Amino acid sequence: MSAPTFEAQYRAIRTSTAIARTGQTHLARLSGEDARAAALWLMPSRLHLRDAQARQSLLLDASGRPIADVVVAADDEDYLLLIDGPGDPMAHVRANLRGDVKLTELDATHEVLDVHGPWAWELVSEVLGGDLLALPYLNFFRMDEGLCVRAGRTGEYGYHLIVAREQADAVVARFLAKRADFDLVEVGPDAVALAGFENWFFDACFVPEGATPVELSLSWRLAPDRDYLGREAVEARRATPGPRQACVLASAEVRAGDRVTLEGDDVGVVTRAAFSPSPQAWFASALVAPRLVHAGIALQSGDASLRTIAPPLVDNQSLYVDPRRHTYRARDEVRFGAPRTPAVSP
Repeated sequence: MSAPTFEAQYRAIRTSTAIARTGQTHLARLSGEDARAAALWLMPSRLHLRDAQARQSLLLDASGRPIADVVVAADDEDYLLLIDGPGDPMAHVRANLRGDVKLTELDATHEVLDVHGPWAWELVSEVLGGDLLALPYLNFFRMDEGLCVRAGRTGEYGYHLIVAREQADAVVARFLAKRADFDLVEVGPDAVALAGFENWFFDACFVPEGATPVELSLSWRLAPDRDYLGREAVEARRATPGPRQACVLASAEVRAGDRVTLEGDDVGVVTRAAFSPSPQAWFASALVAPRLVHAGIALQSGDASLRTIAPPLVDNQSLYVDPRRHTYRARDEVRFGAPRTPAVSP
């Protein structure tokens, strides 16, 4: 069977189900007497977590720059870390441990499989058990195959499945046996990244040079009342007004590095750009003057007209699917919102 096209991968994430086996998520466990103190130093977020509860956090370097996206989960008195970022984020974790803490790196023994899509909840419950149907967002559940963390990074229902490497092929095969029932497609990291970008999820692979959570609108992931690695740099940046990241629609192709102007004045720079198949439009993130980080402002980048918008770019089908009432087999009964067709005047 030929590999699915990028279009087919993207459509599966947005309309049916998708399984991703990218090998890009690092897995580690912090345990020991000082596990909580070590987690609080490594990650800037509030970590008031109940057992089996998870939270989105970050790894920051000493300059305050985000180098990885983290889902951190409380497992009794341990902390389970799912880390996504370029380079070797585990080296950063090893180098910045504090106190009596044991770091167990699990990449060699475990694999993280991702299931995405507006009907991912139904697929996961059929394959791995009905108990997963009611799993709350940012919680995990123990199953025979390992752990299932409900999180996601596409704007649709999403699950991280942590399984032993020797069982991963068999688990994937069980999902693929449902391919016809759920129009399941195996997807790669590029399709997942685009879907995440459309929903304005943080992606550590696209952090502008010198940026901190302040510029990236990630201050909600920062605890205001304690110390953490990189806090001094973050607070210094917070005290100095600078550019902020905005989402913009474009009338034509734009690229990272393109300058952004307002009535001829240079007001910022494009940091990431992509074409969205859903509204059939170019869109981008741009670092611009703080006064411009509001929806509806007309800007320019070369020959392309820009308009700031409030993300997400798409109207996710998961917003309309109710696991208590709907099934994929009867999906025609679901009344989805009208497709968004944003336009930017040339």
